[in-house]
Formats: sequence, structure tokens, C-alpha cells
Amino acid sequence: MRPPTRPPGPGPPWPTTGALEYVTFEKLMKINHPAPGDVIRNPAHVAGYRTAFEGTISLRIRDDDGTVIAEGSTQGGSNGVIGEFKADLEFDRRPNQRLGVVEAFEESASGSGEDLHLDRVPIVFR
Repeated sequence: MRPPTRPPGPGPPWPTTGALEYVTFEKLMKINHPAPGDVIRNPAHVAGYRTAFEGTISLRIRDDDGTVIAEGSTQGGSNGVIGEFKADLEFDRRPNQRLGVVEAFEESASGSGEDLHLDRVPIVFR
């Protein structure tokens, strides 16, 4: 049996020997906005890309002492398909510190409370 080859046309033929190659992603979740060091105000716009169980992305903003300032969720990609997410988070309280962090993560489907694929971006409060 001969290994498959690419149909005629541009591009190299498919590999016929050696190990299979897999695509890996450095990060399964990435916050694109805000960027590290950005100054944010209320409400804070958060955007990025992700694939998650049932597409649910959890978002949180903390000040530098760990106090949660805002939290919410939005939809991204699911079933292994990377999709964009975006949300405007309304502050529930004033930050205690000038510095903080925006977090995007997937809540564990096991109910353990674990934050999976956490991405964190340091920010400054206005």
C-alpha cells in the first residue's frame, strides 16, 4: 500500500516517512486587550482568543493585594476551535491599589474550583 500524496498543484508532497507531526499551541488562552501595563478604567474592556469547554471563558480583575474588583464570563471558541472573546467588566468596588491584573481562564468542569489555562496581564488602574 502506497502512502497518500498531495493532489497535483502547488505545495510539497505530504511526508511519506517519519513520525506524525502535531500542532501545539503555546497558550490555549491569550488576552490581547488590555496589553501589559495598560491603564484601565471602569468599565474595563477585555478581549482575546480561546477554546474552552462549551466555549465559556471566565474573566476576573484583581487589584495588587488580590481583591477581586470585577468578574464575569463570555463566550469564546469550543471543541478545540480557537475563537475570539470580548467583554466589558463593570467594577464591583474601587481598587485598593493602583496596580492590578486581568485574568482569563476556564473553570474546571470537575467542579474542583481550579482555574485552567490561566492567562494574566498586569494593568494599572486609573
